[in-house]
Amino acid sequence: MDKKELQALLDAAVEKQASSSAESQKAMQEEITGLTDELKALELKHEEASKKWALPGIEEEKNFSFTKALRGLALGVWDDAGLEKEVFDASQKALATTPDSNGGFTVPTELAKQMIELLRAETVLDQVGATWIDLNGHGQIEIPKMTGGATANWLDENVDIPATSQTFGNLLMSPKMVAARSVSSRRLLMQSNQSIEGMIRADLAKSLALAIDEKAFFGDGTGNTPVGIINQAGVQTLGGVNGDAVSWNNMDELQGLLEDVDAMRGNLAYAGNPKLWRKLKRQTVEQFSGQGAENGQPYVNPIMNDAQIAEFLGYKFGKSTYFPTGQTTGSSSTTTPGFFGNFSDLILGMWNGITLEATTVGGGAFNAHQVNIKAVAEVDVAVRHGKSFAYGNFDLA
Repeated sequence: MDKKELQALLDAAVEKQASSSAESQKAMQEEITGLTDELKALELKHEEASKKWALPGIEEEKNFSFTKALRGLALGVWDDAGLEKEVFDASQKALATTPDSNGGFTVPTELAKQMIELLRAETVLDQVGATWIDLNGHGQIEIPKMTGGATANWLDENVDIPATSQTFGNLLMSPKMVAARSVSSRRLLMQSNQSIEGMIRADLAKSLALAIDEKAFFGDGTGNTPVGIINQAGVQTLGGVNGDAVSWNNMDELQGLLEDVDAMRGNLAYAGNPKLWRKLKRQTVEQFSGQGAENGQPYVNPIMNDAQIAEFLGYKFGKSTYFPTGQTTGSSSTTTPGFFGNFSDLILGMWNGITLEATTVGGGAFNAHQVNIKAVAEVDVAVRHGKSFAYGNFDLA
């Protein structure tokens, strides 16, 4: 019996006790006590199982220091790094391997929570409401999606209802490696300072986040990379032969593309380059014949902040400079892609925490008395419904 079934029985027993006679109160209380104990035992079993998988040999969740771990890996100094050394040893034992030439090991998800949360917060995908799932302990997974629904019919009396079948498909997700590399001085790693710890985490997280963002939108699936939104089947486009004009009308038309296929639901948002956002804010409208739009009044006050513009537009706008500018669309060489969609239909899977590597050898680190640092994550991207997204190639000229 699973947790949900046990909880349902417990709720029913409590409700029954409230309306039972005094004679049956004692028996009902014994049943409630038994169900409560069984439910607690099941929750404890799940908790212990999670701990044993996530961090073999370590039972207590503590604060894991990336700085101490990197210092130990690169310099062999584990002073004041008992937990980090314990994780290192447990990781190697679980993998039945010896440390590699760079001394790398995996920091389990439970101890890398702060780093992973920081990574996600750095992504535009998190700003616009993409769906993150942890896939610890899994290899390739299949996520079901409905590809065809039931059909309703109007009928006369005594007429059989036509049978229609719901059809389903699967999204396949498999680990794909993304790595961030940086260089630190040995002296910096020897410092036990919270601000330094935060700086190292932020630097690695931002690098990983930018790489994940870029492939989530533009990945083509080559070289073991994810297939991004723009290369998914069913994604819609404004389709301007020479690019699309930056205008409030075209922003609304992106919404219209989703409305026309009943896809206006979930976490709806725009995403694009900051230059697209700024040009949109400066759009003007002709107020009388012959004035010319370039001499007209702005649609919105250009000094309005992002939250006010998003309120005017109706949805938030995620911004990043990894959205390319200067692309060629037809005769225009100054276009940039801008997206609108239901980002809850964009799924990002992450496997097995963060892998750290550090070395004083190679890449000039030995000569410069530095430490090469690498953080590796395994991530994949899937889109449940291509029609949930639309984009235009907007001309910034």
